[in-house]
Amino acid sequence: MQFSNKDIQLFNEAGINVENKNYTNDEVERLKIKITDYIVSQSTKDIDKYSKKFSSLLWGQDMDKEKIIKYCLTLENTYKDCPFSDDFESVTMKHCENKKWFALLMNGNERLYLNIKTDPNYSDILRNTYDYIIPAYHMNKEHWNTIILDGTISDKEIKRMIAESYDIITDSPTKRIYEAVKKIPKGHVATYGRIAEMA
Repeated sequence: MQFSNKDIQLFNEAGINVENKNYTNDEVERLKIKITDYIVSQSTKDIDKYSKKFSSLLWGQDMDKEKIIKYCLTLENTYKDCPFSDDFESVTMKHCENKKWFALLMNGNERLYLNIKTDPNYSDILRNTYDYIIPAYHMNKEHWNTIILDGTISDKEIKRMIAESYDIITDSPTKRIYEAVKKIPKGHVATYGRIAEMA
């Protein structure tokens, strides 16, 4: 593994000498132990602050804006848009056919925020379970949540939530029924209940 310049700066801040070279998994684990020791050596009131600061080194690389956009573009029929005429920093990720948003990336207070669509049955549960998930800023709070991308959430979890948001905006009961009807062999009849099962 090779560390980014940002990671090397963090190591240096902790007094740990790291070079721009490839490290083995064992070397990486030893460096993580040194970072953990550094965090624990801080005053009690600063431990949380340093844990967040060094979280990308301990738990994986942060999903930055470009990585999130790149991941979103791997989902079928998607594109990036800058919908606000006075703000070229905020980016929406949309579906090509229905033009619906499934992600909104924005910067604020030196942080990156990601708005995603969520199942209304789970929106509150997510907010009450995770400190980094809050009601969506300037959006329908029943259907949208904001993820604070401060390094405390894994890349895998971010991708999972983006994929769920994408699934919500691309799911169409009408389309599912249409696809189910197309599966009925020519000359056969199916009840509405059977079609609903197939959809």
